[in-house]
Amino acid sequence: MIVLHENKDCVVDFGNMREIMKQFTALHNADSVPDVTGELKGHPHNIYKNSSGESVVEIIEILNMGHGLLPQTMGPY
Repeated sequence: MIVLHENKDCVVDFGNMREIMKQFTALHNADSVPDVTGELKGHPHNIYKNSSGESVVEIIEILNMGHGLLPQTMGPY
């Protein structure tokens, strides 16, 4: 599962991203500490893996964006 959330969203609470991450890591027997942290095209990106080493949840925080759609300038992932 990949979760994207804008850090300046005034419609959906930013904490929802963390709650979704906690629910889905628990569902897939992974902990809520990221196994990989970094950036994806300048945006914070965390990957959570299960005990078999499979990526089960990815979180991408879209910086400086409010509620809406991703700009096309980000391009494909």
